[in-house]
Amino acid sequence: MSVVTVKGHYDGQHVCLDAPVDLPVNTPVWVILPQPGAQDPEREEWLAFARAAFARAYGPDEPDHSDAPILERPPE
Repeated sequence: MSVVTVKGHYDGQHVCLDAPVDLPVNTPVWVILPQPGAQDPEREEWLAFARAAFARAYGPDEPDHSDAPILERPPE
């Protein structure tokens, strides 16, 4: 079976796909929903990694580049 992933949203009454999909009438589909309040450990690890990287990049020891010259590309 071939699988296509399409993002969507719930509008209060129906599940709506966010991108057009050409499906024949009565094509079976699966809807996989995140459990409300469920934590994804892998996602949490990536978020922690990203927070640490941003803290290093924009921390108090980051040099100030506010006076750095901005070079424009020469006209082509």
